[in-house]
Amino acid sequence: MRRRRPIVIALLLAVAVVAAFLIWRSRQTPRLVADSGNPGVVAAGRAIYAARCAACHGDRLQGQPGWRDGLRAEHPPPPALDADGFAWHNPDRALVGIIRHGIVARGMPAFAGEVSDDDIWAVVAFMKSTWPAQTRQHHDSLNPH
Repeated sequence: MRRRRPIVIALLLAVAVVAAFLIWRSRQTPRLVADSGNPGVVAAGRAIYAARCAACHGDRLQGQPGWRDGLRAEHPPPPALDADGFAWHNPDRALVGIIRHGIVARGMPAFAGEVSDDDIWAVVAFMKSTWPAQTRQHHDSLNPH
């Protein structure tokens, strides 16, 4: 029995090391898709959107009046982020990048440092949750699998 104890301890230690490595690795892997199917994430994104984005992009993600006509203007109005807009033409990581880094030439501020990456992903999840299923399906085909 005493000879088995070191083997059992070694096996348990090996399992713990592998588990710790897998947990560490999963946290190092970049996120690729916003979870629009998670009600908690969507609710958090809705609240952040209301506090940080709605003043420019509208309470219903509808954009400012004239946004479509002003696309070629030097300083266009903030665009719609709903299904009528063009946000869904970009993969999730691109949308996160726009929110994180902004588009200075278009008047879009950068939110890096003000809003956490998790919160930015939640905003994208909220936006996606408002799009019709067909739009969301097309959008999701742009994301890496």
